[in-house]
Amino acid sequence: MQTFQVATDATITSRATALTAVFANASLGTSARTGSTDTGRSNSALGVSTIATTATLPLKIMGIVDDDANSDFTAAGIPLIVRINAHYNSPNARFDSQTTATTTGI
Repeated sequence: MQTFQVATDATITSRATALTAVFANASLGTSARTGSTDTGRSNSALGVSTIATTATLPLKIMGIVDDDANSDFTAAGIPLIVRINAHYNSPNARFDSQTTATTTGI
C-alpha cells in the first residue's frame, strides 16, 4: 500500500479535473521508461489518456500533490500520488478479478 509520486505525461486541464481523477486507475504513458542510477528517479510518467475506472490498469490515483512549482494544470508534469494496484504483497492477487491473495508470497 506504499504510495508514489508520479508526474503526468500530458495536461490534466485544471485542478478540478485532477480531483475527479482521484481513485480512478491509470497506466504509465508510452514515454521512455528509463531512470537515473545516480538519483534513483524514474523518467516514466502517468498516461493521462489512460485514466479510467478499468480495474486492470496498474496504478490507482490516490491524490494530487500541492506543489507551487508544478501548479500549472494546463501543462504536462502535474505530480499525482499513486499506488500500485496489484503489488507483489498486495491483498489484490490479480488485476482482472481483484481477488484476495492466498499467501504473502514469501
